[in-house]
Amino acid sequence: AVTLSPDYLAAWVGLSHALRQAGDDREAAAAANAALERFPDDGDALYAAGLAEAACGRRSVARKHLLAFLATKPELEVQLEVRGVLEMLAKGHEGDPFRQA
Repeated sequence: AVTLSPDYLAAWVGLSHALRQAGDDREAAAAANAALERFPDDGDALYAAGLAEAACGRRSVARKHLLAFLATKPELEVQLEVRGVLEMLAKGHEGDPFRQA
């Protein structure tokens, strides 16, 4: 889908989540960052990028994206999830991959 329609946000975000869930964290981050290049303030792109960067161990970048995501005022349930991820990121060290349970 990203080849056919490179400006289709949902395709990039979906690809990022699918790659991350499959364990291909670097490609997941690349897909999320491609979404952010096209849609820099989009909450879905920021969320995908934050989770993908966390899985790669780039905790400071992940925190930046996830805090920007929270600024978009997402639904309460997702806010709580992201706040939990941010707490867990703060407990580890830069370079340590973080994966959601």
